[in-house]
Amino acid sequence: MPIDPEIGQTTARIGGLNFLKTQFGEASLHLMLMDSGKTRAFKTQCWIEMMISPLEALKELYWWIKKIPENRKQQILDSTPQATVVTDASPQG
Repeated sequence: MPIDPEIGQTTARIGGLNFLKTQFGEASLHLMLMDSGKTRAFKTQCWIEMMISPLEALKELYWWIKKIPENRKQQILDSTPQATVVTDASPQG
């Protein structure tokens, strides 16, 4: 049985998953559902109160648990070139 986390812990998890969002195309939709559940809980409770996760959000967490091992690590920034091609062509023709 899953333990209901504090709202602050849920926020930290969402922040960590946001970092992986560039790796998975469909991640944004999943994070929006989790974030909306967190926002609803925060509006009615204190930051350190326990949050009852909606069933849909739990499905999203399980989706993430399944997807993270499939992570193909990609750099956000372009990496430096590994090699440079030089030709003998004269700029004058």
